[in-house]
Amino acid sequence: MDEKERYYAQIEAQLTKFGQSFAEIKKKMEQRRANLPELDLDALMDKHAKAKAKLEALRQADEPAWESHKTDLDRLLADVDDSLRKALAYEVA
Repeated sequence: MDEKERYYAQIEAQLTKFGQSFAEIKKKMEQRRANLPELDLDALMDKHAKAKAKLEALRQADEPAWESHKTDLDRLLADVDDSLRKALAYEVA
């Protein structure tokens, strides 16, 4: 498995885990019937969708170009991770 394939598999697994966390937060919010305007779950889900789209672009990129996608994807994942941590902290509070 080359570096690109390892990176793809790693990010795909991370995005799957993020998606599961989003679903858990949404389920808990619905169960509590809470309207939490401070928590913009739609924006968080949009970031997740953008990261998934960028991952697909990375998968289709040729060898010389995939690293530019990696940089963008790393930035997006950091943003998703930060937003997710804030959402989880807010949801627990």
